[in-house]
Amino acid sequence: MRSYSLNRTKTKRPKNEWDNDFYTKTMAKVHIDQGHLKKAAEIYQYLLKITPDKPDLVRALSDLEEQITENRQNNSAKLVNLFSQWIDLVHRYKQLQRLEKTSKRFKGLNRWEVADGERYF
Repeated sequence: MRSYSLNRTKTKRPKNEWDNDFYTKTMAKVHIDQGHLKKAAEIYQYLLKITPDKPDLVRALSDLEEQITENRQNNSAKLVNLFSQWIDLVHRYKQLQRLEKTSKRFKGLNRWEVADGERYF
C-alpha cells in the first residue's frame, strides 16, 4: 500500500481580496437585477477607487444612489399604508371580540319565553 502526501501550500488571502476579484461592472449589474442595490453601489465605489477616470462608473453610481433614495421613499410610504391597515384590523378585531362577548351574554334571550301569559324575547 502506497502512501501519498500532498504538500500543497495555500496562500491565504484576506477575505476582502477574494470578494474584490468579482467586483466588475457586470457583477454590479447582476446585483442590481437581483435587487441588491447597496452591494452594487459598493462595487461601483470600489471600481471608482481603482479607476477614477471612468465617467460611466460615476454616472452608474449616481443613478444607483438616486434609485436607492427613491426606494427608501417608496418603502416609507408603503410602511405608513401597511401600518394604517394594521391599526384598522386591530380595531376591527377588538370590535368583533366585544360583539362576541355581548352575543354570549344574551344568547338565551333570543327565543320566546312565556311568563305570566305574556311573550318576551
